[in-house]
Amino acid sequence: MSTKRIIFILILFLTISPIFSQEKESKLNIFLNCNFCDQSYIKQNLEHAEFVRDENFADVYLFFTN
Repeated sequence: MSTKRIIFILILFLTISPIFSQEKESKLNIFLNCNFCDQSYIKQNLEHAEFVRDENFADVYLFFTN
């Protein structure tokens, strides 16, 4: 193989490999503040969310009022 091909393959490998090494998707942290709604229903149907008990750890604060 010529050195140009080796360099081309090496550059191609180094630029493509980070694309496939991405981290796993993290879930969205949600703090739910709701006194009258069905919290278990909301938690069961939001599959890609993680519910937290402390609002300081939340990415999203859901506040429902009547």
